[in-house]
Amino acid sequence: MSWEEKAVLSIAFKRLARRPLTVMQLREIFDKREVPLELQDSAIKKLIEMKLLNDFEYACAFIRTRNLIKPKPKKVLALELSRKGIDTETVQKALKEIGVDEVAAAKNLYEKNKWRWESLEAAVSKRKAQEFLARKGFGWDVVKSIVGVGV
Repeated sequence: MSWEEKAVLSIAFKRLARRPLTVMQLREIFDKREVPLELQDSAIKKLIEMKLLNDFEYACAFIRTRNLIKPKPKKVLALELSRKGIDTETVQKALKEIGVDEVAAAKNLYEKNKWRWESLEAAVSKRKAQEFLARKGFGWDVVKSIVGVGV
């Protein structure tokens, strides 16, 4: 292992010690430091072999954490993970493994925010609640199971 390789791995170890990263995030860090592509590939391969870099594990941990702190629908989680450089297949596999209860998440969000619409007429209140949940990314089937159908 050359001196350059050790320096690149040192950068990666320091960043991974702070928090888990995806392969794309690590590549962005390397790009900012102008690390040559061959060294990036070599370091990433070694980190994967050492089980320090794993996009699937990152996605599972992200989904678990998000479900505890701020539950969101599957499509929003998938979008957030794809922005972090995780491919669609890995995201879908992680979502299936962890299991996201969209109805419970929507119900929790509705309960926290229903004070906003309580003073309004029933029809207006229902519409506002439906629009709110839809803006948060929940599908119509989930929205109608929480709020009800139509105005």
